[in-house]
Parts: sequence; structure tokens; C-alpha cells
Amino acid sequence: MEIEINSSNGDLKAFKGNSLLFYSTVKINIFNRIIKVFNYADILVLELKITDLIFKSSYKILFQNNDLISHVARISYDDIFFDENESLKKRFDNRIISFNWNYSYFHKNIKIAQVKHNTKKYPCIMELNIEEKNLNFLDQILIHILSTRIADPNDN
Repeated sequence: MEIEINSSNGDLKAFKGNSLLFYSTVKINIFNRIIKVFNYADILVLELKITDLIFKSSYKILFQNNDLISHVARISYDDIFFDENESLKKRFDNRIISFNWNYSYFHKNIKIAQVKHNTKKYPCIMELNIEEKNLNFLDQILIHILSTRIADPNDN
């Protein structure tokens, strides 16, 4: 299954075909960023405060709607922890030796999804590819992307 994630006026939107799945907004000030992730019905599902430190960012969950998404215990730039002891880890594909911004998500060291950047289009469009058997992780992956990519100052 392919999901398209694109930028619109600084916000990110995730679509399956023409159907909106989730979108995120950001408010930025000198000290931090407030990220809000909404579902297709404009219902807030997650709100984060991201504070930029010298070489690292700190993520604090301010609100989450546990009726609509699995409980998110913690988010970082590279990981999302949810439910009891579940987590997904983001790993970049050959980023050290190139300007490749593509990455994959892993669950227990098994690749479950891949994100590719189409840098030929402006603004950049991301394509998330996930197999049907891993769709139970789709919401967590989309929430992670919408929470961390919108907050990435390198995206502008």
C-alpha cells in the first residue's frame, strides 16, 4: 500500500489516494515547536512540544486521544514507543555516504515500511510504502512522520 505525504503551507498531510488520513500543524517560537496531529475528521489525536537543544531535540507529549490512536508512550526523532512494550525504529538508507533522505521503519529488527522522498518536486513529497500484513502499524508510522518531519528545520 502506498501513502503520499506532502507539504502544504508548512503543514504535512497524509493521503491514501484522494482520502486524507492525518495532517499536522506547527506553531514555532524561539524556544520550541508545538505540533498538533489531527485525523481526517479534524479531531486532535496528538499534541507535542519539541524543544531544540544544542545537538538534540526533546519531545514531550502534551495530549493524546487514546480513543482514536494506540497509546503513545514516547516519541523521539528516531523512535516511537506505544502500547505496552512496542516500538518502531527509523533507520536511514545509506545517509552517511550520500544525500539520500530515504528511510525505513523497523519493528523488532524487521523492516515493515519504507519512506522515499521525491526531491524532484517542490515542495518535497514523501511516499510511504507498507505491506498489507503491517497495516496495524500504519497509524503509529504516520503519527511519527507527521510529528517529526514537520519539526525538522532541515525540511525548509
